[in-house]
Amino acid sequence: MRGFTTNHVAEEAGVSIGSLYQYFPNKQALVTAIRERHVVASLALIEHATQHPGPLRAMASELAAGLIAAHATHPGLHRVLLESVPSAGRLAGPGEDFERRYLAGFAQLAMRYAGDSAEDSRVTGTALADCLDGLVHNAARRGITAPDALSRQIIQLVESVLAGRHNAPPNEASTR
Repeated sequence: MRGFTTNHVAEEAGVSIGSLYQYFPNKQALVTAIRERHVVASLALIEHATQHPGPLRAMASELAAGLIAAHATHPGLHRVLLESVPSAGRLAGPGEDFERRYLAGFAQLAMRYAGDSAEDSRVTGTALADCLDGLVHNAARRGITAPDALSRQIIQLVESVLAGRHNAPPNEASTR
């Protein structure tokens, strides 16, 4: 956790180190609280996407805006967490409630927009979630801060996963 110190956090927050320790007894408690806040925001984002009544492009645009906003609030902190605290880069482990709900949301999107069966939607949803997580987290880690360009890539990715493969017969799609 080099580069991520409680002294620096207290300074950035404008509080004394003693005040910080009243709420967070150690650095790991602080990391856990930040991670939990990010998990809650990420889950709310995908749950909102599953409730979106509109076409794929509109849903993908809202999802992109939400993902970018969630990772742009404190890009330096996000970068430090991803680089210095490996467990903070992962939102949750397999079987945890968050991961189950998060992936179920992406599976719902696959059933709705791609017309996948329940079984296929789990694979499609997981693939989409993993691609988006990698794209957004690596952009944050690398300091890529061009929201319009990143948004276009997210939208294109979502559309290609949820709609693109259904535009060609399976034998043609597999030979590309």
